[in-house]
Amino acid sequence: MSRDNWKNSLVGWKRLRAWVLDVDEDYARAFNVRKNRERGKIDAIKFGKILYEEHKDKGIPISNLAKKFGLHERNIYRYIEFYEKREAIMDYAKQHGLQTTITFNKARQILRELKKQEKAEAEEKIEEKPETEKIVEEMVEEYAPAIEKRLACLSVILSNVSMETL
Repeated sequence: MSRDNWKNSLVGWKRLRAWVLDVDEDYARAFNVRKNRERGKIDAIKFGKILYEEHKDKGIPISNLAKKFGLHERNIYRYIEFYEKREAIMDYAKQHGLQTTITFNKARQILRELKKQEKAEAEEKIEEKPETEKIVEEMVEEYAPAIEKRLACLSVILSNVSMETL
């Protein structure tokens, strides 16, 4: 006996009303996913995978996915981004002792932190730029005489060539 039938037997109900809808598999899947998401049984990354597959594999536009799953287009893009960056999100969650089930808000927060880390790393590389400039200056000093000789040769050649031959 299922849990729902057991509950109904406690209440004393003998029958339940049910409406059976004749729908295609795609609609049924979308309905099931939407309900499971509302119940909290699907985390953000799994939902992102479903949306990613619908968009990339089946070629369904984002606007249609938004209508199908009852979300704003911006959130559809975010869920897909969660799926695409799932490895980085899960690594961050493990490093910081977070749950393995990632909610939408938690995934957004983790992505913000990861972007801050990437920005900090990029700023560090920019600060290292003066060393790169020194290397370039040394290369210019080393190769400048050879380049000047080649330019001088080219100017002599071009001065001897008449406009008619061009």
